[in-house]
Amino acid sequence: MKVILFVVLAVLTNQATTQRSEFVDYLLQLQYITDPLHDYITSFYAQARASLSEQLTGLNDDSVHEITEGLRTVIAIRDRTEELIGESSTPENEECVNNAISGWANDLENVGNDINQCADQHVAEIYDQTESLHLFIQQNNRLAFDVQNMVLNTFTRLNPMTDVDEITPSVEAEFDEIQREFDNDVRPEIDNRLRDISNLRVLVPNDIHTCVDESIVRFLLVWFFCGSVRSWSLASLNITASNCSIINVSVYYGRAFLCLKHSVDQTLPTLIEASWPENIIGVKTKIFPSDVVYLKRYGKCKGIKQAQSTDIDSNGRLWMIDNGNEICSAKLIVYDLLYFNDEVHFQAFGGLKGKRFAKIIVDPIQSANGDVRVYLSTSEDDYLYVYSLNERKLGKIKFTNNYIQPSKSLSFSEMVLSHKLDMMYISDTTTGNLYSLNLTPLRFLNFSMMDSKKISIRSPLTYIGSLLGPPKALTINPKGIMFYIIPRFSTVVTWDPKTPLTAEWHEVIYQSNGNLSQLLCGQKGSVYVISEKKVKTGRDGREKHAIKIHME
Repeated sequence: MKVILFVVLAVLTNQATTQRSEFVDYLLQLQYITDPLHDYITSFYAQARASLSEQLTGLNDDSVHEITEGLRTVIAIRDRTEELIGESSTPENEECVNNAISGWANDLENVGNDINQCADQHVAEIYDQTESLHLFIQQNNRLAFDVQNMVLNTFTRLNPMTDVDEITPSVEAEFDEIQREFDNDVRPEIDNRLRDISNLRVLVPNDIHTCVDESIVRFLLVWFFCGSVRSWSLASLNITASNCSIINVSVYYGRAFLCLKHSVDQTLPTLIEASWPENIIGVKTKIFPSDVVYLKRYGKCKGIKQAQSTDIDSNGRLWMIDNGNEICSAKLIVYDLLYFNDEVHFQAFGGLKGKRFAKIIVDPIQSANGDVRVYLSTSEDDYLYVYSLNERKLGKIKFTNNYIQPSKSLSFSEMVLSHKLDMMYISDTTTGNLYSLNLTPLRFLNFSMMDSKKISIRSPLTYIGSLLGPPKALTINPKGIMFYIIPRFSTVVTWDPKTPLTAEWHEVIYQSNGNLSQLLCGQKGSVYVISEKKVKTGRDGREKHAIKIHME
């Protein structure tokens, strides 16, 4: 802008000194006012373009990662199927495997086309949004030029002999209009569009991940129901099934994460990754997060000792509570399933040595100050723990209720969120009493204002009634129906919370001769029960851990 002013001053050189002075002073003052606005607008445009470039780079990297992982999974399916040829011991298995691999070329090409088509759809969406933003910035770049030209326009439109008091209102009005349009219209619109593109950083990889899984599952469902290879095989990890129990399972699309309890060798891995559903071949059972991490764990408390319970949040992060051992205390570890299973959070609970946690639940609704809260139950206490991710603080939630008898041994180890996410059901696994806890007040607690050494929260419980027996694996399906296991009878029952909590409002839907450990909600209203050991199911008598017991 200074170049423009120098041109104006050169033209004014021939004017009378007195006449020139007042007008030049005004132009200098005008430049002094307009320069910051011009720099502010151009700087914002530059930052917007830089932010857009950064977002696109990250988005491209995330998308490429998801596509690459999908193709790697397809290759793993092929390799595993070829291995099955040597493992097949019966003509039936061999025929199934041979049929499965006979059309590899076409099948793999179809899966690759599905993945690429899904990626192309998102590339088009990204291109449309970025092109629209670039065009919007280009169209509104005139505001920077308008500010830049105000000094020159003022000179060319007006006579230097004009009284500056006469021209000031119109010049100020023009300046205010440019600033108003930028602050009220242009900048908010650019911020909103950048925010939409930033949201794609989360949505696009997740959508591609889902598309990849759906394509692979669709492919697997056609080809891989081959005889005896239908369950989570632990043999490749040197784990003897008879000495191992599955105590917890979490599912993320086509991936299943199993917590194991060993009765003999305590050095064996306790957290592994397998495929979901159970009878799909393709994701080879492996140690989670990796073999390398497992091999480095000996003598170190940072490694996983006894994985007890897991939960997966909407951002694709696996939260795992580890009960440790006689040397190492319990700890919480968070892994990012979307980014190479990276460990993104670690918190050891050194002051709780010997404490045996039972279950972990990540609150899907953030607290009022944007914090993520995690609820932890134990096997022997009449209170819960709540952990603040942002503050890295652990607090106790102690309950007040006339039905709770402090002198009696209680265990609030079972808990589950309601389908509306506004409250939590809690059960005493000693008496079978069922309670509800309102989560809203807890979400307004500010952990930053609390002493980390003694966080104690008092909260009332609402007594609902008594279940049919001490429960296990409380589960709520999307329609709000409660499912739970009665371990004493190896039975699964259902109850609708909208009805009285009495025996006649219950329904027995499954009974087994084995120990049942967990319930899982699947797609289209399905519910699975997980057995600690494999049990025979169906007319064919195949052995499985995961049994579908309910469908809508």
